[in-house]
Amino acid sequence: MSTRRVSSLVVGLLLLALGSWFFWPRAGGEGAEKNATPAEVQSPAEGLPPVKTPQGPKKRSSPLPKREKGETLEARLAFRVLSQDAKALPGKIYWVYSAAPPKTSRLMAPEFGFDLSPGVEHRSHQGSGSLEVPPGRWTWLRVTGVQDRRVLARYALVPPFSGTKTLELRLSPTKRRIHVFLLQKDLVSPAGGEELRLFRREGAKTKLVQKKRTDGNGYVVFEEDRPGAFLVLAPGATLRDKAPYVGAVILTPKVNLHNIAMTLLVPEPRVRVDFAIQVGLPPNQGLPPKLFLKRLDGMLGALYPMPGILGKGMNRFSLEVPRGSYELSALPLGRIRIPRQNRILQVEQEGQKVELRLFAEGKKIPVTLQGLGYRDFPVSIYPRVEKPLQDDELKLMFCGPYRWRIPKNQAAFPKGVFDLLAFGRFGTWISQRKHSSSEARMLVRLKPATLLDFTWRGVMPRGSAMMRVRDERGVFYRILSKRLVPEGGGMFRALVGRLVVARGRVQLDLMEGDRILWTKAFKARKARMNLVAGVKGS
Repeated sequence: MSTRRVSSLVVGLLLLALGSWFFWPRAGGEGAEKNATPAEVQSPAEGLPPVKTPQGPKKRSSPLPKREKGETLEARLAFRVLSQDAKALPGKIYWVYSAAPPKTSRLMAPEFGFDLSPGVEHRSHQGSGSLEVPPGRWTWLRVTGVQDRRVLARYALVPPFSGTKTLELRLSPTKRRIHVFLLQKDLVSPAGGEELRLFRREGAKTKLVQKKRTDGNGYVVFEEDRPGAFLVLAPGATLRDKAPYVGAVILTPKVNLHNIAMTLLVPEPRVRVDFAIQVGLPPNQGLPPKLFLKRLDGMLGALYPMPGILGKGMNRFSLEVPRGSYELSALPLGRIRIPRQNRILQVEQEGQKVELRLFAEGKKIPVTLQGLGYRDFPVSIYPRVEKPLQDDELKLMFCGPYRWRIPKNQAAFPKGVFDLLAFGRFGTWISQRKHSSSEARMLVRLKPATLLDFTWRGVMPRGSAMMRVRDERGVFYRILSKRLVPEGGGMFRALVGRLVVARGRVQLDLMEGDRILWTKAFKARKARMNLVAGVKGS
């Protein structure tokens, strides 16, 4: 093709394009109809020009989800588990999420030998890893690492956060930590800003080593390099108090447990009660009696013993106790008779005075035990009365000496008819027949029985709950006690009772009035059993 012909073709095409552009009706311009729809616009003979996209902000292909006010996106918690010389330690990680800060330590205490609480997850790690934390959640975790065939552990409490957070946990075979959760007596409200004290026991002496205040969530951590026996005291508690106001731990150099968690309660304010007790005791009656107050209201069942023992004549002493309802009792059983109208005491004010006259209840009866071997001693002897006792605790009902080391002894018993129970380190026994305080001499034939520790963790009844027990001896009833039961460093409300049943077929009925809340039939074969009911699967 010649050069002239090519030039003419190019010029022609340019003229055609210019003419099409000039004479084509354009929207908004001359020759275009107003409000014309796309269907009314004629299509050109040639292809349409490219459509221009309106300029503006570019849209994201995957928009982020809308967030509610105050809500954060899921966070990523990266963790590293290292030795003191920065080497990665493989092991396990346990964690649990909660909308509010943990209130008790039992959520994360698998090293105590208890099953993991609901919601606690765990997996293995090789010295590092990450967790996806839901929005606004607290993370309570525990990591373990293996170093020189020893399992080291450490706890950590992580507040809510957003984005990525890196947590470096260095495990040490010498660093020991005590994690404390402090609650009010309702077991719900954390006690923030309160001072706790850590004491170290050194022989017969107790030395204060640290003081720390809880954060706003009632949480604090004590660190100790040296092993030993320690006491953690809640604010206002004394060294004479016990759980849940005082926590006792032993940190030994040879165990793999280096982090201990516990829950304490803030003690109630106390008032002074002044006692003036006139006692009439016959001479040479053996072990002198001792008075104590037992808390009836609340969930603790705390005991407040008198200083020293009762002697003949006037006894004056003072006790500091919280306001509330108490039962006045004496040990050993059967030595002192407390009039019925004086047994219940309401403590209401500071300096309240209590004046009583007490007398010996009955004479001692010679007792011979049969059915025990030489290795079964020492034992303690308890009467089981026919009528159920309010807050029946066997440890407060021993007769005679606390430890019987030989089959023959003398003891005073409460008036009435009762079974006799014998407790030793290797077994539990029950008398083959009932005995009476009117007997001149007692020949007690014993046979093996089962000691049953019962705990009810279900819905708490409003009133008192009673256990009806059927065994080969017949039917008897016991009133259960409402208590705060420790588990894995924490506490929960429960009904508890210690029962002794004859070996063989046993049926238990937990009752509130005439309504049966729970029932179970089983065979008692062992010397001791623990039965927990009211939880899922029981």
